[in-house]
Amino acid sequence: MMKRMIPCLVGVLCVCSCFGSLADTMYCTDGELTSREYDYAVELEKGETLIVAGGGADDITAWDYTYLEVQYTSALSNGDWNTGGVCNISLFENSELLFQGGLTHTLSVGGNATATLSGGSIDYIRNYQVVTEGEEAIAIICQSGWSWINDDPLQGIEGYWLDGNAFSIEFINNGVYDPVYMNLNIIPEPATLVLLGLGSFLARKKK
Repeated sequence: MMKRMIPCLVGVLCVCSCFGSLADTMYCTDGELTSREYDYAVELEKGETLIVAGGGADDITAWDYTYLEVQYTSALSNGDWNTGGVCNISLFENSELLFQGGLTHTLSVGGNATATLSGGSIDYIRNYQVVTEGEEAIAIICQSGWSWINDDPLQGIEGYWLDGNAFSIEFINNGVYDPVYMNLNIIPEPATLVLLGLGSFLARKKK
């Protein structure tokens, strides 16, 4: 009986050790979440940076003066968000997100956080901010010709990223904060101008 249990215990210890090292590696050591790395709850604390380049997570929460960059994520297995992508991204206080690719189910923006979206697949955006005109916190960089889903700005936005891939993002409006569409800065420009616009946008937000 003991001989049968030993391999099982070794396996459990290896799994626990793996997830423990992942938690250290992701943002405490090298600041990257790469291929084959998946965590269930990542919290970025003041001054930390996390680059997602092939990995995934169930939840990533960014707090004060942190920076999250999602370049690309792992794929989903049979549509299960516990197997890949980043299911939920939550931005608070003065955190900043650059989302260039990959899969995300829900993006929530609150506090003084900012987000720049230029690729990938985002199912929903939720807004927790009171919007001041001219200081919209969510920049969407895409091709011209975008439109509101079903011509309804309360429902969502659809169009094409600069790389030609289509996107369709629905909005979650909670009735307490301003509707999501009011917090969007949509930048439908040719690629050469977008690169300049993106640089100036990020520089302005970091001041």
